Amino acid sequence: MIGRINERKILDEALQSSQSELIALYGRRRVGKTYLIREHFANEMIFSTSGLFEATLQEQLKEFASCIKIASKNPMPISVPNDWFEAFDLLKILIDNHERKTKKVIFLDELPWMATAKSRFLTAFEGFWNGWASARKDLVVVICGSAAAWMIQKIEKSKGGLYNRVTKRIVLKPFTLSETEAFFQSKSLTLSRFHTTELYMMLGGIPHYLNQVRKGETPAMAIERLVFDKNGLLSEEFEYLFLSLFGEGDLHKQIVEILAKHRYGLTREEILTKCKVISSGWFTNILEELEASGFIEIQMQYAKSGKIIHYKVIDNYSLFYVNFKKTKAFQNWVAVQNTQQWKTWSGLTFENVCFYHSKNIIKALGISGIQTTVSSWSNRGDDEMKGGQIDMLIDRGDKAINVCEIKFNENPYVITKNYAQEMRLKMTAFNHFTKNKKTLFLTFITAGGLVENSEANALLQSTISLDDLF
Repeated sequence: MIGRINERKILDEALQSSQSELIALYGRRRVGKTYLIREHFANEMIFSTSGLFEATLQEQLKEFASCIKIASKNPMPISVPNDWFEAFDLLKILIDNHERKTKKVIFLDELPWMATAKSRFLTAFEGFWNGWASARKDLVVVICGSAAAWMIQKIEKSKGGLYNRVTKRIVLKPFTLSETEAFFQSKSLTLSRFHTTELYMMLGGIPHYLNQVRKGETPAMAIERLVFDKNGLLSEEFEYLFLSLFGEGDLHKQIVEILAKHRYGLTREEILTKCKVISSGWFTNILEELEASGFIEIQMQYAKSGKIIHYKVIDNYSLFYVNFKKTKAFQNWVAVQNTQQWKTWSGLTFENVCFYHSKNIIKALGISGIQTTVSSWSNRGDDEMKGGQIDMLIDRGDKAINVCEIKFNENPYVITKNYAQEMRLKMTAFNHFTKNKKTLFLTFITAGGLVENSEANALLQSTISLDDLF
């Protein structure tokens, strides 16, 4: 198994504890939740089942009974339970009759799909856990769902009998660049770090997507086959994601499509205006659902009066799909990669990659032991001074700020005299508009390296290479 070190440590702690454990596992669809549990608990799992997408109550119960039959190794047919209360009674019998004396793992996957309207699934599950399973010492019950917001609202923040019952929580994130590289190596794929990063920017660190890349394929070949071919696995994945997670999900999808067009994201008020809806608790829930499901993230914009909250798309596949596939302006990859739009987009997306790997950058700068906050900055300027934008700011507790300029360059970048002057003016503008008194250290983060010349030596305090992100 690639990565997942901290997550596996939590799973091991559950096996070693002296009580029964209820683990809630969240994460974006296709991020590898099911694989993690089945692989890690291969020897301890005695029962697993998964909810069926858009299935009826009767169909869900039939699937549950079928899984009970398989787990019990009973050649005789098992009657389909009439409701979820009877279904969990069958599960109790299976557990009681199982020969395993040590911890036994129960895995309920895609829980939100089981809880169909008026099915009383949650009430039955509450009775199973509170009234029976939690009193034992030999169970690990893992509940999982791609609809992370549903899991949080209905389980973790439940106002009923499941309130505060989850004993361990795991939020499974996409692979990092390092994990992506290790994943490709495990498949005997030979890709440079630049090509690995390029694929990462288009597919994200989603194992299911990365697993589709074939030996001998460049990023261009893989994207042409997977996204632009009409039969490609990811040609319509974006539409399916929202349908499977949010039902119709029209506003969810609209918000992502709008944010995907804005480099630094938008404030809540700006999103409301562009979506032409009024502020409400319902709208807040939608933002929380998108955030919990791994599509958007709250990022900070540095400002004179503190930090301004912006919502920004962080799902790389969604960013790529909205900008290049959904528009239908491009029929193939060749038409995309030779455009200025691609060059601009790749630069902006590499900034996202750097934010996701900000801990690596902080470590490479040697400031891991210092309190830091990461943000960006932009200002339109005024009559007194021209504005500007800064890709990344690392605000440090030792009264310094790393001003990070990020470049997705394939060949070593050359800092010219004019460019150096532009950067100095940008930092002057930052100090002016934010009233900053901290020391500014200019840091260059590049994918293709930097040419060492007199301008670079005079301007830069530190450099970060692509290798540092791995």
